[in-house]
Amino acid sequence: MKKQNSGKTKPRTPRVSRREFVQRIARRTSQPVGDVQQVYEAMIEEIIELTTKGYNVTFTGFGRFYTQPHKGHRVQFADPDGDTEVPDYMTLKFSATSAINKQIKDAVGDEKVQELLAAQ
Repeated sequence: MKKQNSGKTKPRTPRVSRREFVQRIARRTSQPVGDVQQVYEAMIEEIIELTTKGYNVTFTGFGRFYTQPHKGHRVQFADPDGDTEVPDYMTLKFSATSAINKQIKDAVGDEKVQELLAAQ
């Protein structure tokens, strides 16, 4: 059974593509886009490699990447193969420092925070 829309539509959160993100960093640092792209890809690969080996990756003053195990569970609808069970799995998580969270809250403002909470 398909859930009916309650009439409230969530506003879409603007997104920044990888390409745009790399270009912004290149402009900010006056480095060639190709060099920034290599660093970006190496950072992502290192974060994934280290966290899958059980390490937490901490950027002091920014936050930490870590893995979190989840128990498997039954699903209501079977996948195309007929499976109704999801096995145990791991997810990659990020936790920002309280200083970064405060900086974001201060930059966004209390009114915007309340508006975003109301839209949920």
